[in-house]
Amino acid sequence: MHFHSLVKPRTSGADCPQASRVEARPSRHLLLEIYRVSEELEIIHDVLQQQKKFFEVYRQLLNPASFDHPTLKRRSRFPFEENAISRNQKAVNERISDCEELQQRANRLADRNVRLVETYQDDNNKTLLIFTIVTITFLPLSFVTGFFGMNVVGINPPGTTTVKHFWVIAVPVTVGVVVFSLVLTYWGTISRKWNQLEKRRENKKSNKDWVLDIDT
Repeated sequence: MHFHSLVKPRTSGADCPQASRVEARPSRHLLLEIYRVSEELEIIHDVLQQQKKFFEVYRQLLNPASFDHPTLKRRSRFPFEENAISRNQKAVNERISDCEELQQRANRLADRNVRLVETYQDDNNKTLLIFTIVTITFLPLSFVTGFFGMNVVGINPPGTTTVKHFWVIAVPVTVGVVVFSLVLTYWGTISRKWNQLEKRRENKKSNKDWVLDIDT
């Protein structure tokens, strides 16, 4: 990528292709691309800083004041050389400013991409949770329906099963499976809450014993 196209001065955020991609389809892959661009900008920034230091040192070397006995030719040439060095320094400073602005923009895009990915991930997790709850709820019903639908004499003789039998078996099985699944899903939260309650009870008990010791 050519440097002039990379450091196009002060374009709006809507003109940046990465910005439009972040708004349209934020992803971890896009975040890696933004980080790669940030690394390239950091390298370019370091090179420009070295160029800036070079021109400063070069100006000092050409300055007649740095010579013990500068010649007339050196004195006459230095103003033209200083003008050329100043123009180059000005160009380098402008590119450094543009590069720093692009670095800040890349950091903002990376942060926005992360926030949007986390938001979409939360929405996807909610959707998956809804599908999981629906699946867990209807799985026992499907099992009981298939069980009663088996055409096996002795298990399902004609005229012995009714709708009442179906619900008597299906409801407890469904409730048991849903409760068991919820307990497994939120076991970490349940254990933390239980530990907090135990600590509170121990603290209350210790405070009560401490008060009784003071009274006695």
